[in-house]
Amino acid sequence: MDELEIGDTFEIWNEDNQSFEYKITEIASIEPTDLSLLRKEEGKTQVTLITCENYSTKRLLVKADIEK
Repeated sequence: MDELEIGDTFEIWNEDNQSFEYKITEIASIEPTDLSLLRKEEGKTQVTLITCENYSTKRLLVKADIEK
């Protein structure tokens, strides 16, 4: 995930074999206790990806909106 950039796209497949394309809108390195960027924005279909970084002292957050 550390190689992704704002504007990149990726697909998520559901159990019915449908694919949905998402476009990255935000990337942030946050404290493990920071939940402020996890809030859903009204009227948007979004996905938020989170992983550990910096020896698990930080979290890498990638937020993306569905492409319609």
